Amino acid sequence: MPHATDGAPVSQPYNTFIQSLGVNLRSNDKPPADRKAWDERRTTLRAAMFAAMGPFPDKECALQPKNAGVLMRDGYRIEKLIFQSRPDVWVTASAYVPEGVKGKVPAVLAVHGHWPWARRDPVVQARCLGLVKLGFFVLAVDAFGAGERHPAPGQGAYHGALLGASLWPAGQTLLGMQVYDNRRAVDYLLTRPEVDGDRLGVTGASGGGNQTMYAGALDERFKAVVPVCSVGNYQAYLQAACCVCEVLPGALRFTEEGDVLGLVAPRALMVVSATKDSFQFSVAEADKSLNRAKAIFNLYDSENKLTHPVFESPHAYNQAMREAMYGWMTHWLKGEGDGKSIPEPKHEV
Repeated sequence: MPHATDGAPVSQPYNTFIQSLGVNLRSNDKPPADRKAWDERRTTLRAAMFAAMGPFPDKECALQPKNAGVLMRDGYRIEKLIFQSRPDVWVTASAYVPEGVKGKVPAVLAVHGHWPWARRDPVVQARCLGLVKLGFFVLAVDAFGAGERHPAPGQGAYHGALLGASLWPAGQTLLGMQVYDNRRAVDYLLTRPEVDGDRLGVTGASGGGNQTMYAGALDERFKAVVPVCSVGNYQAYLQAACCVCEVLPGALRFTEEGDVLGLVAPRALMVVSATKDSFQFSVAEADKSLNRAKAIFNLYDSENKLTHPVFESPHAYNQAMREAMYGWMTHWLKGEGDGKSIPEPKHEV
């Protein structure tokens, strides 16, 4: 891009070109007029999203779960697990299991973002420990190509920078891999005798928030969905670099992010934003998608199942955000409380 001698841009031809493309692609968008219109839109949208992500296996393989050890803790235990999502493709995971709880308990799938140690990172451990101490079964998984699933596991290994793009020639996407892995993670949760399969939640931040949004939109077994510091809109992505894991190819040809959020309705959705986040995840950009989603939730008379707390914070999943998530999960998965924040139990990662 050419610049003047004082550093000010002379012109922005690329920005003008790409942003106008996005605007033109969605210029005729209108909220669904009624449930019938949304039901029709919903069916075509889901089909378009799955097609853009790349094909899933025609048949699910056996999970073949294996326990590689147990860490005993006060009031809970951590099981070191692997299970098979595709033939000979193994998911590394940690199950946080509350001890001394009678009957089946609600479960939360914890998906990580771009944290250096993937599912084992202190940022991810914190929410898992808070949830298990509140009586939830928690399953934390490494994303495809991250953590212990990277070709050379180590700190900072998250899809190997652009390694995720190596899937594209085969017609696959990293987002599609994550969506399918997380679907199989739910299949695994349903095998656990401690878990109530009718009370499942999912949460994550950044790239994990992106995973959370798509998991919640496309897998109706999740009854409470909490993406953190990840929601904006697709047109905002045209002005910011992002990881290939966050890209739904060609998305603006058939939708904006608000309709993806709308697929969660009438299940419970909390979108968490931060005031000092990047442009594509900013409060203003998230509001655009939330306003569209709100119109869809209203069609189900489920306005109370959509909320958008905003925190004075940079890009994070900090304690205040976790406490908001605890209250939401407790209300919608346990039927306790009013959905407001719950103090975080003391824990050590």
